[in-house]
Amino acid sequence: MADGEVIQGPTPFGNAAGNTHYLVIEHGHIIVRYGELEIQTYVQSGQRVAGGQKIGRVGFQVGNSMLHLEMYGTRARSPLSVSAQQSKRRAADDVPYMRRMDLIDPTATLDAAMAHMPNRYNQKPTKRGWCSY
Repeated sequence: MADGEVIQGPTPFGNAAGNTHYLVIEHGHIIVRYGELEIQTYVQSGQRVAGGQKIGRVGFQVGNSMLHLEMYGTRARSPLSVSAQQSKRRAADDVPYMRRMDLIDPTATLDAAMAHMPNRYNQKPTKRGWCSY
């Protein structure tokens, strides 16, 4: 992403059924929660990070592994998520937690970042696997 500061973590993610953790990094104009990471991350709360720096490794999930990514604005200062019981907004579909109101769709940011990555990382999924752009 970009230079920033780790403001939380590593912290157990969700019910930790897959034994994964998350980091929260403030990147100036956005806050990003990187989830489903291995317990041993390369950075921890209070450390500065540089754009492109490795912060951790994706942890193992039953069935597959993935990076869970959430992006937020920086104006609100409440927790990124709270339990539905703690939230003043109740979930219509009875989910166990609610996200903060300034949750951002990361698609445009990720697409822009991919355009600036070296060719070996600049890949897109296809039905038969991964191929370079």
